[in-house]
Amino acid sequence: MAALGADEYGFGTVAMIATGCIMARVCHTNNCPVGVASQREELRARFPGAPEDLVNYFHFVAEEVRAGLASLGFRSMNELIGRASVLRQRAHPLAKTSGLDLSFLTTYAGETGSSVERLGQEVHSNGPQLDDEILADAEVQACISNSTQLTKSYDIVNVDRSSLGRVGGAIAKK
Repeated sequence: MAALGADEYGFGTVAMIATGCIMARVCHTNNCPVGVASQREELRARFPGAPEDLVNYFHFVAEEVRAGLASLGFRSMNELIGRASVLRQRAHPLAKTSGLDLSFLTTYAGETGSSVERLGQEVHSNGPQLDDEILADAEVQACISNSTQLTKSYDIVNVDRSSLGRVGGAIAKK
């Protein structure tokens, strides 16, 4: 993916697997059968993972990436990003993929090489968030400090859905 231009990579699921997750897909119910994603002590006691497992996994990933880069003649991922020219379709394809032409992947895909310039740009902002507005309210701050109850109403739009919650008391939807 780096050769195609990717300069960010997701490791969330595989990191969970490396620590012992069996992907039961019940994380949100507090009933994780392995104890990875649970606050219940009886389930957490089942958790077989250790931090060393995850560290070991990422050491192997790093070594494999280094070996792959070296075989291509690169010293860093930054040198590989956007270099689709290093990709080749197999000379002897599998029977079921023999009619598949992937040459479009190795043609020009934009700027090649370093992504340092893009990564050095100012971080994108979606503007003020509802969380920020709520937490900036002096009444809410006082409620949090004094552990008292407070009910307030706020106008909520579609992009604020993840902001709903409790802040020292009830927050009512309007």
